[in-house]
Amino acid sequence: MLNDAQLWEHVLRTESLLDKLESLEDEQARLIAVQAAQALMTLYGQALARIVSYAAAQNGEGATLLEAMTNDELVAHLLLLHELHPVPPEERVRQALGEMEPFLASRRVEAELVAVQEGVAYVRLTGSGCNGGVASAVQAQVQQALLQAAPELLRVQLAAEPASAGGSSFIPLGALTAAPGDERNG
Repeated sequence: MLNDAQLWEHVLRTESLLDKLESLEDEQARLIAVQAAQALMTLYGQALARIVSYAAAQNGEGATLLEAMTNDELVAHLLLLHELHPVPPEERVRQALGEMEPFLASRRVEAELVAVQEGVAYVRLTGSGCNGGVASAVQAQVQQALLQAAPELLRVQLAAEPASAGGSSFIPLGALTAAPGDERNG
């Protein structure tokens, strides 16, 4: 089994071969395709070897087999690729939001997962840090963290809401200044 350094060196080599495949003509492309297929087979073989290793090491102590597999970046990626990841995207998004709490709290923002539907995670951002809108850098970090936690998501839809002061409702200015009987009042 390759160690982590050797494995990531192999990942870079595989990516390089795939890049070459796209840019080369017929005969050379076939040769590169064979090399790329061999490199991919090695990656899959290494992931499967890790799965076997985790299964053999399970003796009732420590992490469960599923935890070990989902905590291993290569194996987790393979599971996602084949739609076999045992942790649903909603749970992974909630966990990522939980890990972001200190970062968000320092910016007076709270994040709540509303739903995951049709590949989109809907997240509500609230708090006093939302007055005037959440900084785009904060929004980008939230989106990046959630897409990293659940890469099968198509996108993350954020909605920023300022914290309400004393539970009062927003009343449009036009409703306060409209004359009685005016159609805008109503």
